[in-house]
Amino acid sequence: RWLALAGDSQLRLASLPGDISVGACFLTYCGPLSQDLRFELCQSVQHDLRAKRLPKYDKFDLKDLLSNQGERGDWTMQGLPADSFSIENGILATKALRWPLLIDPEGQGVQWITRMEKDNMMKTTTFGDNHFLQIFEECISHGRPLLVENVNKKLDPMVEGI
Repeated sequence: RWLALAGDSQLRLASLPGDISVGACFLTYCGPLSQDLRFELCQSVQHDLRAKRLPKYDKFDLKDLLSNQGERGDWTMQGLPADSFSIENGILATKALRWPLLIDPEGQGVQWITRMEKDNMMKTTTFGDNHFLQIFEECISHGRPLLVENVNKKLDPMVEGI
């Protein structure tokens, strides 16, 4: 059993550059894509990696690379649906370098983020709030999360660089 586990660990280590490339592609480009387009893009990257003879782990799972079972369990307990697309969105919301933009007609994403960030003193506001600038500056200066609701197609130029 130990020999099999050691061999599997060696294979995983050897395939890490290719697996990380797929993960980086996902975090960088897949946010606005549908589940089908995300799958196609990741498959295309994996095909390119094989063509370049980079090893790939046979049991590769993007969700396991970018999150762990405990995290995903916490997310579902906080209200994130457990389906694959929602878990991918959870990964993008928590791991991507840029802030997430949620199109959330059912309010599930907002409920999840609110529960997830409860202990971090998250503030919620809108761009039309008279105190928006004060809340924004407070969150930035104290490192607190900020949820801006009802965002239009065009963002306020003040937040573009953040």
